[in-house]
Amino acid sequence: MAIQSCSKQSEICDCIDLSAAISEGESTVHYNGTFRKKYLKEHQVENEKCEKLFSGVTDKAGQEKIVAELKQCKGYEAYTEGIQKQIEYTQQQ
Repeated sequence: MAIQSCSKQSEICDCIDLSAAISEGESTVHYNGTFRKKYLKEHQVENEKCEKLFSGVTDKAGQEKIVAELKQCKGYEAYTEGIQKQIEYTQQQ
């Protein structure tokens, strides 16, 4: 039996989960962009919400606040691991 949390995570955490899912999926297709394109088409509404959320933050204090919140998200570690794997893959090519 699965226990679900009653608390809803922030929009920022939803966005990091979206990015983590893209990074993970892209690794299965050797970072050629096909998974990303398909995934973003299927999750267009969520992606647009994330783009709007992050594009409005241009000042350093706002960016630092977002980064601090991102680091508190459940999916932050998966996201950073996915980015690291992509960097390593790219360097090997």
